[in-house]
Amino acid sequence: MISFHHFFSTALLTVLFLNFSADASSQPKVIKQFQSGPAQISLTEVYTSGAVELPKMHDSIPVIFRLDGPDDLGRKRLNTYAVVWKVDTVSAPVFVFNSKQGLKRGDSPLTGTLRVEVLSKHVCLVRFEPDEHYADVPEWHAMGAVLDRNFNVLSLEDQMMDRVEDAFMIPIQSDCHFSDCHFVVWITRDNDLEPVQAASTSHLAELDP
Repeated sequence: MISFHHFFSTALLTVLFLNFSADASSQPKVIKQFQSGPAQISLTEVYTSGAVELPKMHDSIPVIFRLDGPDDLGRKRLNTYAVVWKVDTVSAPVFVFNSKQGLKRGDSPLTGTLRVEVLSKHVCLVRFEPDEHYADVPEWHAMGAVLDRNFNVLSLEDQMMDRVEDAFMIPIQSDCHFSDCHFVVWITRDNDLEPVQAASTSHLAELDP
């Protein structure tokens, strides 16, 4: 077991995102790599039942939660925001910028670098190297989403990141292959919906494996 002291002295958080069908006994290979810079990349969430025009913001990753889909993923997440915002109802379409309703923008502070390796068998290895202002955060919350090419969320999973050994499964739809999907990862502090850092295959330059 790796102690918290040693863990945070390395300024490194690691979590594995695995597909339910992945074979843990085999050694996956790197398919692609992507990362954020040290400055914060924001998250723009859109909740809608119809067509919507995505805002053009170079420093933000868009994700669309459908409110008319077969599951209640978007509705449940929007209801969570409604509780935090202390409102009874929220009318779609709803734009959420870094957990705040609307598209208000601010500075992009230095928060740390989020690095992601997409491996074979739908495995994502994620590392976060926090800025010094976040080095003492005791617990993190990791979110992982799979989007189609139109940025609609196909699956979303979350997990506490309080140990380097933490791992959890991301179900990836069988008809969604690496070439047809975007992978998005963002992290928040525990009990906080605001993203500290985010990275995606749809945003910024991808790295050669």
